[in-house]
Amino acid sequence: MILWILVNRKTSFWKLPFIASIIISFRIGNKLLFTFNISQILMRKILLIVLLTTIVGCSPNNKPSDLPPLYPCTIAIKQDDLPLTEAAVELLPIPPTVAKYRAASITGTDGKASMTTYGFSGVPAGKYKVVISKNIQDDLVYGDNPSTGQKEIVSFQKYATVESKYSSTETTPYEIEITGKKKKAEHIFDVGKSVKIKIRIS
Repeated sequence: MILWILVNRKTSFWKLPFIASIIISFRIGNKLLFTFNISQILMRKILLIVLLTTIVGCSPNNKPSDLPPLYPCTIAIKQDDLPLTEAAVELLPIPPTVAKYRAASITGTDGKASMTTYGFSGVPAGKYKVVISKNIQDDLVYGDNPSTGQKEIVSFQKYATVESKYSSTETTPYEIEITGKKKKAEHIFDVGKSVKIKIRIS
């Protein structure tokens, strides 16, 4: 089971600039089970836990003994002929029977994602499906918090801004092969025009 923790940046509150919520997604194999949002009340604690887990998980002493050699890999995503920021990128092995070696990352302001496996930089050699997605929050409704007297988000609508065909292993048109060379490889993918597809919130 794969646990995704993504930070969506849309607005600001509670002295956490630009952070609106944390979205958690659960997958088993290639199937997305569900996603849901953590309330801003727990946000600071969760961010701290994620940070500590990342630090501990990247320790050489915690590296899985069966993890194959990793090779540098950067994925660059474009949308509307511009770099696509804050998009989730997954590399899912072909065939899916070796899915434990999947890699993941999130694009930065330059639209590039440095792929990691189990929190370690790089990707095992092999062929992969490239799965790309990005969700945003809109239609925000604010209300007063009686305990603090501050405005906070009480409801919102989540939208996908990348066509759904790119976010599924069954329909994505993109594949890559990591050849096992130490030279850093960069792969560029275009997801076409921006869309805004309403997502049902769990």
